[in-house]
Amino acid sequence: MTKLAPRIPGPNLSKLSAGLSGKQKKNLAAAIGVVVVVAFILVIFSSQGILQGPKEYHSHADFAVYIGDVQYNFSRPGFMSTTSKPLSSSVHLHDLNGTVIHTHAKGVTLGDFFKSIGMGLDSNCFVAETGTF
Repeated sequence: MTKLAPRIPGPNLSKLSAGLSGKQKKNLAAAIGVVVVVAFILVIFSSQGILQGPKEYHSHADFAVYIGDVQYNFSRPGFMSTTSKPLSSSVHLHDLNGTVIHTHAKGVTLGDFFKSIGMGLDSNCFVAETGTF
């Protein structure tokens, strides 16, 4: 003999709609249908990321600067952007990692980065705290 799983009682729509006219029952059914369709659409849109709004731009670039054959040290605290000392909202280093530039805007250049840490870069030279190269 096969045992059936116990029936879990749900809302009894006939009790909910008792005392309603035929037109009111149709309106209730239509309202429930609209709620189900809207809920379905919200689930689909949220799973596709449509309701989350535009994503913030964020990219990383590994870099190193050599003067002669010596790598310049950008891992020092003075070059780091922190919440208490933000150097730039669009480009920065953080977590004492001096080899990864973080950008939060499109079109940021290396010149923008070096300017944010008090240095300079153009087509002719690199201006560091220790001199111009």
